[in-house]
Amino acid sequence: MKTRLFTFLLLLCLDYKAYTTALYGQSRKEIADTIRTKRFSAVDITAQRIGTGSARLSASTTALSAEAIKTLGARQIADALSFMPGVFVRNYGGLSGLKTVSLRGASASQTAVLLDGIRLQSTQSGQFDFSTLPASMLEEIEVVRGGGAAVFGGNAMGGAVNIRTKSSASRAEAQAEAEAASFQEFRGALSGALPFDLFGNGRGGIFAGAEYQSARGNYPFPFNDFGQNVTLERMNADFRNLAANALIAAQSSRFSLQARCMARSGERGTPGAVVQGNVEMARARLGEDDVLLSLRMAYIPAEQVLFTLLASGKWNTLHYLDPDARQFGANGIDERFRAQDYSISGRLRFDESTNIPDVQVSHEWLVEHSASTLKGNMLQRDVGTFVERTNTAFAGKGDVAWKALGTHFAANAAVRLDFYSDVGTALSPLAGGAWILDSAWAFRAEWSYNFRPPSFNELYYLNFGNSRLKPERANCFSLGTSWKTQQTIYGEILYGLLRLDASVDGFYHRTENQILAVQTSPFTVSAQNIADAQSYGIETSLQAALEDDRQQAATLTINYTYQRATNETPSSFVRGKQLIYTPQHCASGVLALKRSISPDIRVKTGLTAQFAGERFYLPSNAPESVLPAFVIVGAFAEMAFMIGSTQATARLQGDNLFDERYAVIRNFPMPGRSIRASFRVVLR
Repeated sequence: MKTRLFTFLLLLCLDYKAYTTALYGQSRKEIADTIRTKRFSAVDITAQRIGTGSARLSASTTALSAEAIKTLGARQIADALSFMPGVFVRNYGGLSGLKTVSLRGASASQTAVLLDGIRLQSTQSGQFDFSTLPASMLEEIEVVRGGGAAVFGGNAMGGAVNIRTKSSASRAEAQAEAEAASFQEFRGALSGALPFDLFGNGRGGIFAGAEYQSARGNYPFPFNDFGQNVTLERMNADFRNLAANALIAAQSSRFSLQARCMARSGERGTPGAVVQGNVEMARARLGEDDVLLSLRMAYIPAEQVLFTLLASGKWNTLHYLDPDARQFGANGIDERFRAQDYSISGRLRFDESTNIPDVQVSHEWLVEHSASTLKGNMLQRDVGTFVERTNTAFAGKGDVAWKALGTHFAANAAVRLDFYSDVGTALSPLAGGAWILDSAWAFRAEWSYNFRPPSFNELYYLNFGNSRLKPERANCFSLGTSWKTQQTIYGEILYGLLRLDASVDGFYHRTENQILAVQTSPFTVSAQNIADAQSYGIETSLQAALEDDRQQAATLTINYTYQRATNETPSSFVRGKQLIYTPQHCASGVLALKRSISPDIRVKTGLTAQFAGERFYLPSNAPESVLPAFVIVGAFAEMAFMIGSTQATARLQGDNLFDERYAVIRNFPMPGRSIRASFRVVLR
């Protein structure tokens, strides 16, 4: 373990400007500006970050820009999320493997996932598979850690991930990219933006993009077959995914409109665990088709009032085929599920004028209605082939910010009341505050009481669902501080502007009625409430950047998370044991070096590293159930050059350079060393 940690620390890494920018990485002047009374002079058509205003100041928030995602060479969103503090990606292997996210030791179902504020999570599973959305379509990934059901709705017990897409452009642009990699992986993407001047202010446009990914997934992996070490080849792990996105936006001084259509079609092999050299579900296949339509409208009826309407509809068809599952019939499983999710919400925000100098007060009110349905044959017999859920929610949020004694303060409170048709009523409050001491130091604290309704699968799936499940509830506490500084260094070897930014956050979550899959007989598993679970830990992040006047830069970021997530069910034989597949230690980083050779040529090189500590795959934490820690090291080099108004970028990247043989989930082997080469052209 010491050798692994030493190697990891030598190779940690990142890009300060383009990478995980914690909220307090912004200038203190920008934060101070939020104290001033705000008047809505124009409607911003771009999708907003989910933690705006003083509410964001109390939360532990990290954002990853599009430039940072490109620096990392991320193909899927999960590739980028792995480099954010407090985040652990549960990866079932290769491009085709399921990829879910755990925040602060929470389960995937306890993390809200949003696309420009629209909920992406399936009511069927309660989760989102981060392998299905290409990273090339993103403008930014924002992660708010800590409970937030009062702000984001159910499921936000560990936090929320907001995926922001591009929705504004100052000039016409077209982009094409192609990539080839080991294991017969291929990726091709096309995108474009065309601004137009519908209201005479130049703020609007059409944005469209499409990406195709494929992989054979036949990577080799080692296996111990009854004491003999052999090398096998991953089978039935091929992957094909085609995604397209189109958006049109228009804006005037008091009104904006944004319409989106996103569609995806994919097919993949879904091999199960490798047991005694044999692959379970060796011929299982999964096909998916998704369509998302959304409409966002914003209007300023008065000087300090903003009304926002958001409507969305999602349609998903899932086709699962496993001819070897003979326990379900002579032909195995050939099942289709059809899920539909609809939502409409209205939000009214007031920014109030006050008679007290340097004080800003705002409040926001929300009404939301959603409906979800699921149709399929593999549901519990007592519910037939169709289930549905509706929810009506009312929410309010208030923020106040003020300046006193040369420092700035912010406080916020929120509450949300949900009325679910099948799991009852839930009240979710939140309170937080921030103290911006000076230009270098800031402190924040937050408490929330959160709610998660059981998913359709947990309630109704055949031979697994349990209609008697209780919703999960959680008390979440967070306390953090941030520090930043910058200074000019004059030296013979090192000179330029040095920026340092550090943050530390501690957290404690206590969950009631946690839902887990529990073995109920030698042959069956069922969703059950285990009474109590808790998670506590600390997240740290350090960013450093050194830049000179010759457009050269060296940047470094290190993220580390300690988390202890345990089952706290009274009288249980596993009380105090770490929850399965939850490492106590996680770390990541990126080291990037940038140099301009000439005005038209720029070179960037770097190292990436990820570390995850030991995990258990049995609730008892038996020694034989330990999965070893792993360190994954990568490197990249790219050259960008201008030819007139055209920019071309060539990139070479190596992943898992030391050919680490590991599995995040037991018996689901991960790929070894791989090489990728890509070429991107941008026409403006």
